[in-house]
Amino acid sequence: MAKHDHDFPNAQESKPAYLYARFSSLAQREGISIERQLGYGASFAKDRGWNVVEQLRDDGKSAFKGANREEGAALYEFELKARNGVFRGGAVLVCENVDRLSRQGAKAAAQLIWSLNEAGVDVATYHDGHIYKAGDDGDLMDLLSVIIKGALGKEESFKKSERSKANWTNIHERIANGEKAAFSSQCPQWLEIKDGTYVLTGCGKRLGRAGHWPRFRGFLAHGVSHSGR
Repeated sequence: MAKHDHDFPNAQESKPAYLYARFSSLAQREGISIERQLGYGASFAKDRGWNVVEQLRDDGKSAFKGANREEGAALYEFELKARNGVFRGGAVLVCENVDRLSRQGAKAAAQLIWSLNEAGVDVATYHDGHIYKAGDDGDLMDLLSVIIKGALGKEESFKKSERSKANWTNIHERIANGEKAAFSSQCPQWLEIKDGTYVLTGCGKRLGRAGHWPRFRGFLAHGVSHSGR
């Protein structure tokens, strides 16, 4: 099912290529995750003579929770087309790693790639140069490769999830103990950060004068200042 580039001396076959990029956290939107993935994917496809026909993006959709395979997600729509026979004539889905497609474990990752292969879609991962080929080119080592990568992806996501939970538990405890620091750079429109603490903006003050002040008392109790523009 998977082959390295050197196993395909005549792999410069022209076929429609679909670039897939995904990130899990909306906080990553400020970075260059999507652009980087699409850029590397486009270069990988060009080097192999594939014609990029579409870019598929799943912004802020977790592969650990399977959100990128739920209705409304780009990968969901691609899978649906595959099941409906749209790619029977051949196509390739290009992504960074197997874990961009699924982090739900070995079985889910293997089933996903296998089902796409059965529908005529090659799956290419540019990070390691693997091409999971449609048709009857699969072998046991290829299947084991997907299973191992799928298992590692899920384990990594689980560890990240546990670290995140522990971090937020620590933050909540520090707030409960009276610490006045701003723990996140993300604020609603009526707050901003000055000197490491939250302060009300002009918008926040206007909301307070409009009768919404009781809603802010909890924030004030944890160090939100009246000062600010």
